[in-house]
Amino acid sequence: MALCAAIFDKKDILLFIKIKEKGINPEMSTEISRFLYNSFDIILDKINYPGNKATQDLYIGSLLINSSFRSFGYLTNTNTKFLLVTDVENNLLKDHEIRLFLKNYIQNIFVP
Repeated sequence: MALCAAIFDKKDILLFIKIKEKGINPEMSTEISRFLYNSFDIILDKINYPGNKATQDLYIGSLLINSSFRSFGYLTNTNTKFLLVTDVENNLLKDHEIRLFLKNYIQNIFVP
């Protein structure tokens, strides 16, 4: 299940964040926020230091996994960053399903 979604603009300013409220205590909400920002640091590293693999794919994939959470990233062609934090125990969301969801979501937003 998705616990948090966030959007950062091309200047790395947080535009939107939504943390699931039902069943989440304030302490866990803080932990999710901290995990989100750690994932954001990783997405910046992947953008700034792409390594040997140059790819045209905007889906960055799984960014960070710990004992409680897992994060995924997507980068638009305008350098807007979408991050999604899920529960690590959730086996229903597969990597390719998240890729398709983010790709379709971006296409629906930008193509009216």
